[in-house]
Amino acid sequence: MKRLLSRRPTPAMIVALLALFVALGGSSYAAVTIGARDIQRGAVGTRAIANNTIRSADIRNATVSGADVKDDSLTNADIDNRNLSAKTAATAETATRATTATSASTASNATNADNAGKLDGLDSTDFTRPACTSQTGALKGVVTIAASPAFSGSFAAVPGYSCSGQSIEARRLSMGRYEVRFNGSPATQAVATAIVTGFKADMVSVTNQSPGLFTVYVLDPLPAPGAFVDDSFTLITP
Repeated sequence: MKRLLSRRPTPAMIVALLALFVALGGSSYAAVTIGARDIQRGAVGTRAIANNTIRSADIRNATVSGADVKDDSLTNADIDNRNLSAKTAATAETATRATTATSASTASNATNADNAGKLDGLDSTDFTRPACTSQTGALKGVVTIAASPAFSGSFAAVPGYSCSGQSIEARRLSMGRYEVRFNGSPATQAVATAIVTGFKADMVSVTNQSPGLFTVYVLDPLPAPGAFVDDSFTLITP
C-alpha cells in the first residue's frame, strides 16, 4: 500500500492529462460561450451562410427596405396582392397604360386605357351625348326622309337622332313638301340636302314652324321654272 502511494505522477503524465481534458471539453465550452458579441461585425459573409437557410422569422420586422431589394427583381408572383391597398389617390398626373380604372378623380394624361368606366364623369352609354342645351357644336338632331308619293300624309315615326331622346315624326303635305317634327327638341334652325342619283341638283329649303317642327321643300329647277319633286333628303338641326 505504501509502495502505491509513494509513486507520484510524472510531469509528462500531468501534461498529457491536461491535454486530454482540453481536447474533450474545449469544443463544448466554446459552443456554449460564443455569442453575437464574440463575432466581429461584418465577419460573417454570404459564403458562410448556407443557401435557403435564412427564414422570415430570422429577419427583424421593418428592417428590410427598398434599398435592400434589387431593382426590377420582384415579380407579381412575389407579392401578395390581397394585402396591397391604396387609401387615397386624388390625382394621377400620367398613366401610360391602365388595364382597369374603377375611379380616378383627375387624370391629366392617359395614353391607353383598356377599361375606363367613366370619361369626364359620363358613362360610355352617354355617347352620342343627348344634350339639347349643348353649346359645343353637338348636333341636336338628324333624320333622313325616304320621300315618295306613298309617304304617310299624317305624322308617322321615322328613325333618326334627337337630343331630347323622344321620337321623330314626319308627314307628306304634297309633292316635294314635307313636315318633320323632333318631339321635345328646342331646335329652331335646320339645314337639309337632297339625296339624288345621277347628274341632278335639287334645291332644298327649310322653314321653321315652331321649336322642333320644320317644313322642307324639295325643288327640281330643271327644266325652268322647275317643279317640286319627291326626292329623299336629310335634315340636320345644329
